[in-house]
Amino acid sequence: MYNYLKLTSYGDSQMTMDLFSFHCSINPLSLVSVPEAFIRVQDISYEMEFKSISVFNSLNDSVPDHVKYITKSILSPNVDLNIDSKSLCGCDCTDNCEDKNKCSCWQLTNEGPKNFPGYFKDRDNIGYSFKRLYKQVFTGIYECNASCKCKKTCLNRVVQEPLKTSLQLFFTKKKGWGVRTLADIPKGSFVCTYLGVVRTEKDADADLLSNWGEYLADLNFIVTAEEYKDGYESSAEYVDPTSSSDDEELNLGLAIKSKGSKFKSRRPSRKNLQNTNTKIDGKHELSKLNIQQKVESKITFLQGYIEKEDDFYTLDSKVCGNIGRYFNHSCNPNIFLQNVFIDTHDLRLPWVGYFAKSNIPAGTELTWDYNYMVGSVKDKILMCHCGSKKCRGRLL
Repeated sequence: MYNYLKLTSYGDSQMTMDLFSFHCSINPLSLVSVPEAFIRVQDISYEMEFKSISVFNSLNDSVPDHVKYITKSILSPNVDLNIDSKSLCGCDCTDNCEDKNKCSCWQLTNEGPKNFPGYFKDRDNIGYSFKRLYKQVFTGIYECNASCKCKKTCLNRVVQEPLKTSLQLFFTKKKGWGVRTLADIPKGSFVCTYLGVVRTEKDADADLLSNWGEYLADLNFIVTAEEYKDGYESSAEYVDPTSSSDDEELNLGLAIKSKGSKFKSRRPSRKNLQNTNTKIDGKHELSKLNIQQKVESKITFLQGYIEKEDDFYTLDSKVCGNIGRYFNHSCNPNIFLQNVFIDTHDLRLPWVGYFAKSNIPAGTELTWDYNYMVGSVKDKILMCHCGSKKCRGRLL
């Protein structure tokens, strides 16, 4: 199919491989029909997305709180990051970046896994395969950027492309607002991003008491990668890392704070940062919780060279965000997170993308695993209402 597209559509056509699927369970014509009477908002993105995102509520007359919809994260004034595309190195590919060995951007993606030979068993197939991602790359994916000479339809441009999935925000019985797909989604497909205002952690923590930490997500790519490396190296003598299950999910940078939690600055001794999220009184609330164990690390990584608290950043989607802020938790999720670098190669500012973990039928709610640790918060019990057969019963 890819060769056919090259021969028949080469030039100005925007037809790409991710628009096709040959799996028998995927119906390209599937589309969930919902009663117009229950559509509360025709398009929550206000035509900013390539596809409209309707708001459906058949349980009551409520609508989501107003949020300024954005299609790209916004840097707050005190965030000092260089996102000028002229500062990036780009590839010189003229073959749509088919040859991964010749594409400099592909090579950046391939460099990280070399430090984890036990975890990445098949390093020749890391990253995108015809614009689909079948397994997380916790060391990050580097997409082609504005400085590259390849076309906008190249095989290494995925998360930066417009929304192609038919999504709908709907009101659930027990979990508040959630997101479902109105069409079949093939495994490995890009769903959408998680966006917000990029703030320093110090700035975000200062507002914790006033806004209760709602909709804050840490961009802790460096922390995650290096803590995994620390654990991998320190336990290599006793644990075979190749025994990891293919279903193992890693915390890829969406660290969450919760109401009332106390924040500590990131330092090399910070360990076991857990993801969590809460639903209170039927309202969707994305917040973050830092759970720390005081573990002395014998190894100093890149994080040790970053001294200032302001050098780590947080995505705040409380007042500005996109559809990615509404995804609910499930103990058996059908989407996963991936850190992607596009407009900067600064490890402190990855894009966060959602990808389909399996083939997802039309009408299914899209969920990911918040990685709660039961019993991690003293005197707090939070029941899980995901409804899956693998439900752990409790989130906290």
